Amino acid sequence: MSAAPTRAETDAERTARLRLATPGAIDPLPLFTTAALWKGYTAPGYIAKRIVEPRALTTIFGDQGTYKSAVAVALACSIGSGRPFYEIKTRKAGVLYVAGEGCGGMRKRLRAYMIGQGLSAADPQPAIAVTEAPADLIGNADQLRATVRQAEKEIELAVEAIFFDTLAANFGSGEENSASDMALAIANARSASPGAAIVVVHHSGLGDGSRERGSSALPFGSDFRFRTVYNKAARTIELRNVKAKDDELLSSLFFTPRRLGVEWLDSDGEELTAVVLDRGEEPPEGTQEGRPRTATAGLGSNQESLLKALRRLYKMQRKALTREGRDPETAKILLDGLRNVVVDEKLLPAKRFSEAIDALLGRGLIRVEGAHVLLSGED
Repeated sequence: MSAAPTRAETDAERTARLRLATPGAIDPLPLFTTAALWKGYTAPGYIAKRIVEPRALTTIFGDQGTYKSAVAVALACSIGSGRPFYEIKTRKAGVLYVAGEGCGGMRKRLRAYMIGQGLSAADPQPAIAVTEAPADLIGNADQLRATVRQAEKEIELAVEAIFFDTLAANFGSGEENSASDMALAIANARSASPGAAIVVVHHSGLGDGSRERGSSALPFGSDFRFRTVYNKAARTIELRNVKAKDDELLSSLFFTPRRLGVEWLDSDGEELTAVVLDRGEEPPEGTQEGRPRTATAGLGSNQESLLKALRRLYKMQRKALTREGRDPETAKILLDGLRNVVVDEKLLPAKRFSEAIDALLGRGLIRVEGAHVLLSGED
């Protein structure tokens, strides 16, 4: 009689068997094999789709006066209520908002949001708890963990997103320019509620508005990065996605700030107000801070083809760097590589390449550094 067929051992069973066969062995890291990829896949969940995910770090940064806190408050309220963040889907989750500066103004901002959304005291309230003092991410992680537990009691919902506004105000005694201090601050933020999303509001770098101030450990460690840019002429706020792990960059969102009465009076009997954000449109042609727009007006066909090819190569390079766990902002394109692409694809004649490069250089749309060509005015 032939032996009965045996069931194939699963990866999990094999790991458990090996561990039991080696008394006192350290548990291995969780893993999977390629064979498991054919058995189905459960996509990671989101809290705000393509903006905030469980266990992920999202950074919202910008210069002073670019409404980055207003954006963060609207995002937190959307998550706390399960309402869309404009057209972005959210999943209702408990939010702890650690207000390190402007704590007094948070009451007005939150009330203005709710009035703007047509909410009253009789309606279900967003599940948000707000601190009235800053955290100390460097020196007192235990207090932050205790605050999470207290917030969960108050809102009667698990805290799945923690906002720090601003990172500097909640940093503690550490040094923002220190990679080790920045890494410690991020680690302590994550440890406050394991599995929660972390959202930090931060200032732009001094003299370089295209990146966050301080150590590069923050942009390198962030899963999603968004920059706020304010166009004073058009009174428009742009929320620009400059990094997205394992995904395409989200198209920019545009908002218009609006003052809204909060139905509270000051000591002179005048109504208090706070800013809410209305969904806006991309401004018409004109110079927008951080992104010159008129420079592309009147480009010749060869120049347009070259610029499109360069942007396409940049996009591919950034995706490749992201997959490798490297900073996509370090993307650079070889000048010879660009020449080969546009000539091989017959986008413009080889003899017109240098001419088109010179024209784009003259308009400030690109710059050349050694053997590389870089886009100018784009993150």
